[in-house]
Amino acid sequence: MRLNTPLKVIVGVLSLIVALLPIAFIVVWGVSYFLVLTEGTGAGPEWEGFDAFTVATWGFMCVVVPLSYVMTAFYIAHGIVNHAASDVLRIILLVLVVYMPFLGIPFYYCLYILPTNPPAWAMKAEPASA
Repeated sequence: MRLNTPLKVIVGVLSLIVALLPIAFIVVWGVSYFLVLTEGTGAGPEWEGFDAFTVATWGFMCVVVPLSYVMTAFYIAHGIVNHAASDVLRIILLVLVVYMPFLGIPFYYCLYILPTNPPAWAMKAEPASA
């Protein structure tokens, strides 16, 4: 399955968003936790935008989490259709895509989707001619 260049860019951007999802969760949790800890103590900044920040961030998460499922389904479908790829690598990467999409999706993208010709070690060995 070959993707044209504009589609590769779109898939790459969506894959990057999925890969950064855990970092976004940590940032949101850290900011929220810091604001709750410093609220009313006078130690932290008085920030009236906490509610708007929380709503906007969780709204963003409500869009990105379904995107994660869509990208997981895309990569599973691509892995099933990609018969030229090494079976062992394909299985390992698809297990990573399912259980840890923030790691498996970027690795699969960089190995099989981004390059025009994937590396030889990532492909099935050619049968020896007699």
